[in-house]
Amino acid sequence: MDKNTFENTIYQNWTGYFGYPVETAQRSGTTLLPESKYDGEKVIAPWYIGKHTFVQLDPTYFPQLEKLVKELPADNSLTGIQIEAAWGKDALLSREDEVLNYLFPQDLPAYLPKPPFDLRRLSEADEEAMSALNAGYNHNPWCINKMRPARCIVF
Repeated sequence: MDKNTFENTIYQNWTGYFGYPVETAQRSGTTLLPESKYDGEKVIAPWYIGKHTFVQLDPTYFPQLEKLVKELPADNSLTGIQIEAAWGKDALLSREDEVLNYLFPQDLPAYLPKPPFDLRRLSEADEEAMSALNAGYNHNPWCINKMRPARCIVF
């Protein structure tokens, strides 16, 4: 698979996840996606895919964001910075812009650990050890464990 096909596949998977054709990622603009799973969560999550921004959000914020998007140029891809500028810094608890990044598999650097460590593909023989490792950690994918920070792995 060449890089263009790989990139198109990444964009197709993400735009498909949001229910849009891959061509959407090739056009500047913003798509607002109010989702009931975020009801009352105060979430606004912009995802930049290609030239386009998809925004998952608490439906409560839809009218305000729709107004903001309409006030910006039609080909604008909304950013967290623009939301912060329009609503004021104090209106946001935190801001992270979710930029879609990927690495073409052939561009992954070769890595060999230094002795005494060994790099190998896991097999079924490792299942018991991996299950024990997994059982010892918090299963929250975004774990912040203030009491025992070493007891959390984020995959």
